[in-house]
Amino acid sequence: MGNDEGLMAHAWSNGSPRPSGAGYGLRMSTADRDRYFDPAWEDVLLSFPDGSATRVRISHSFWHRCPELRCSHIGRWLIERGHAQWPTGRPPAFVLIHTGGNAFRMCVEMKGYGMPEQNLSQDVHPHVF
Repeated sequence: MGNDEGLMAHAWSNGSPRPSGAGYGLRMSTADRDRYFDPAWEDVLLSFPDGSATRVRISHSFWHRCPELRCSHIGRWLIERGHAQWPTGRPPAFVLIHTGGNAFRMCVEMKGYGMPEQNLSQDVHPHVF
């Protein structure tokens, strides 16, 4: 499994997200999933840059077609920080640092990979509350 280099994860939406945060998550490449995650894990502990943390259940589909960590806490964090809408095909990107076992720490958004710094009034992802 991985080391402390970290992996890139992008904000993800199921197409019908809720103001509660349901319908959001973090999506990673299958290569990073395979490198950093253990199929024996039922969940992971995800720590956010603001110091909060949550347990995220790993779904059966995580190991097949859907390499996303999905939970409402992730969604609320994205909404509260203005990351819940993005230009089509350009979701915000974050680094997840594997801190040991099934624990990961999210680092702040990577500029240049996710949401551009310019005005987002055009071509914005339709998930606005």
